[in-house]
Amino acid sequence: MVRPKARQPCPCSKPYPPNPPACANPGPMTRGCRCPTAEVAMPDRRLDHAAAHPRLLRIGRVFTRLGSSVRILIAGAHPDDEPSSLIARWSLGDGHRVHYVCVTRGQGGQNSIGPETGAALGVLRAAEMAVAADRLGMTYALLDTGAADDPLADFGFSKSADDTLRRWGAEVVLRRLVREIRSFRPDVVLPCFLDVPGQHGHHRAMTRTLLRAWEVAADPTFAPDLGPAWAISKLYLPAWSGAGESYDDAEPPPPATTLIDLSGQDPLTGMSWDQLGEWSRAAHASQGMGVWPPSDRPRHRPLHLLASRVGETGPERGITDHLPASLAACDDPALAQLAAAVGLLRNQFPHDDRMRGALAQVRGLLAGIGEKAPPLAARLDALRNDLAALDALLEDGLSLPPPPTKPSPHSAWLTRLPAGAYYNLAAPHPLTLPISTNGPCPQAILPPGWQVEWSAGQRPGDWRLTLQPTTEVTDGTIEIAFEFADGPAVLRYASHYPHVGPIQQDFPARLRVAVVRVALPQKRRLVVLEGERADLGLCLQQLGFTVTGIEGLASADAILLGPMGWRRCPEALARRAEIFDAVARGARLVTLYHRPMDHWGPDAAVRPLTIGTPSLRFRACEPDGPVTVLEPTHPLLTHPNPLSPADWQGWVRERGLYFAQGWHSGDWRPLLAVQDRGEEPLVGSLLVADHGAGQQVHCALALHHQLPALVPGAARLLVNLLSTEGFSG
Repeated sequence: MVRPKARQPCPCSKPYPPNPPACANPGPMTRGCRCPTAEVAMPDRRLDHAAAHPRLLRIGRVFTRLGSSVRILIAGAHPDDEPSSLIARWSLGDGHRVHYVCVTRGQGGQNSIGPETGAALGVLRAAEMAVAADRLGMTYALLDTGAADDPLADFGFSKSADDTLRRWGAEVVLRRLVREIRSFRPDVVLPCFLDVPGQHGHHRAMTRTLLRAWEVAADPTFAPDLGPAWAISKLYLPAWSGAGESYDDAEPPPPATTLIDLSGQDPLTGMSWDQLGEWSRAAHASQGMGVWPPSDRPRHRPLHLLASRVGETGPERGITDHLPASLAACDDPALAQLAAAVGLLRNQFPHDDRMRGALAQVRGLLAGIGEKAPPLAARLDALRNDLAALDALLEDGLSLPPPPTKPSPHSAWLTRLPAGAYYNLAAPHPLTLPISTNGPCPQAILPPGWQVEWSAGQRPGDWRLTLQPTTEVTDGTIEIAFEFADGPAVLRYASHYPHVGPIQQDFPARLRVAVVRVALPQKRRLVVLEGERADLGLCLQQLGFTVTGIEGLASADAILLGPMGWRRCPEALARRAEIFDAVARGARLVTLYHRPMDHWGPDAAVRPLTIGTPSLRFRACEPDGPVTVLEPTHPLLTHPNPLSPADWQGWVRERGLYFAQGWHSGDWRPLLAVQDRGEEPLVGSLLVADHGAGQQVHCALALHHQLPALVPGAARLLVNLLSTEGFSG
């Protein structure tokens, strides 16, 4: 769990009580103050950057690149798909220029460190991708622009390349990939995964698209608006399997034609290529990445040369076979002279004065070289970029201004909208929501039949919106937009995780309100132990439950352990025996989805229950896929809300994930069978087991996606799972 960065005390010495601050000018950088003296109290982040990126190391990285002219493009579907150890060897060891092209921003994935989901998770994962790429010395591009209507957004897990390309738009992703190829002009391309059954549909779709791009990027008649045609020299495939806990490649990998040696170490840091790769992967902290590489990890990475325009496709010594690996190998007298000067420049490291003189000589020779054919022009452009970076490092003149401590001059924005709220039809009262802005009170744009009133909060910029219907309330969802006098309001997402630093992005300010008819049980004392989602307790409290943390365990009617809760909630794991004792006394434990890595072992449930692996085989990706009720009269499906086929409609993203695979038939009773079309039904999504006077319900349905999407059936089902009344085992 990542904790927020500690606030610095303000020199004005004014106290900072929780509500309200003594200073009337609260700010995010200090303990509640934005007075002039407070602005100098924060350390300059450039100091941390300089310490983390030593100048001589950065110069050494440039010199490593000067030794190679090979350009490699790697294509993946998500941030964290990249083969980091392999890239570390190619980029930091061999000096090849590596460019990672990633389709999505990963907004459809899970989050192991915080509450971000959806678009906010995409912002975080894009920031993580930037750090991971920097640690490997590579460039990267995200084909998904991040716009709300971009078709390449991560829509969640898929088992099918065809379905993925249908949702993305096969031509959309092809055009954007071809644009990257023609811009970067690689010698070598490699997808991250194979296009085989049992692999993630997004991975398969990207590999399939890269194979098409190999052909059309070289065709001058295809999309000339995307840049001059570029013929890639070599197309490789991974010669390793992608099978594991998540995937189950149904076909063996192709035979290896090339072995990349990952033994040895980086001469500038003394770290192995695996260690540098895992250091980069640790930047993907939201995905739980970054481990100390085991000593028995294979020392070679196999590749399969699928196609080549410069030689045969048989066994090779390395990927540079038949390629000009350096300027000296380009068979051009002017480039040979330039290469000699570059070699002299590299030999002057680490003496600044000598490097400056040799750099001037290289620049003079480069300026005298005329226009070259595209393959050579690409190499010269890369050299110019490296020389510019070296020049800045030698002069130490590339000094960025300190980060601002005040907001930029921007039209007013919303800084906070409520996570969820519920209007109780049984006891009508106005729905009051807290909203924070950086300025005046916004105006709410309402649909017919609703009205609002605004009142000021205790702190400047805090407002309370009171929403109530003016006519009879009907089931359904409404959307409220907000605007200021100078235009539409935006919702500003901002966070500060240590591994990525401060990040910020604006989204359209929209508030969706659903009217859902839900019957509540009489016994509502509920302990909520948050997992991946941090708003379950708030939602259930507003719905009418009395919610506490683990301190209420002795008197709880039900206990809800959120997604990945045994891992994400340390106090739950530490007191698991007490939780099971409460169940034995008559409480209901509801566990939402868990992965095997989330401390889900033999003692994770009141009776042994195994989570299915690989996970691709134990999830239902189609949100509208068939649902069969195995026990129609079971209380979990009938009380206090009788569920009907309508409650399984309108689901989003997927039905569920990480379904159970194994259990003893006398211990657990499966209640549902769900499936994707064309596949066999899965019965591990919702199970119940008796334990003493109570029960444990394990629900791997994707309620964590449905509740924020305001799906009525999911809310009714969750209330049923937490209701102990009318239950006879």
